[in-house]
Amino acid sequence: MPEKRWAMRGNISGELLSLGGKIIVHDSREELLWGMDPSGVTIMECPVSIRNEETLELIFHPQVVNQPWAKKRLAERLKKENISCER
Repeated sequence: MPEKRWAMRGNISGELLSLGGKIIVHDSREELLWGMDPSGVTIMECPVSIRNEETLELIFHPQVVNQPWAKKRLAERLKKENISCER
């Protein structure tokens, strides 16, 4: 995962948004701002104290994983890491 991770903090709860106990993060602040209604959340840099094992990348969120942009991002990552999905 890139150095900067962006998280969403609920404006009412003040808590970082999570799923299954993992903080939802993304590597592009601009994509987060573009892709969601910012009225209920604040986009912030994820605290460095939160380890990668404690996060869920947005592209793997169940409601996002089948979105075309998420599939493209995953394909780019697999290609970069030289991982094949073919059988």
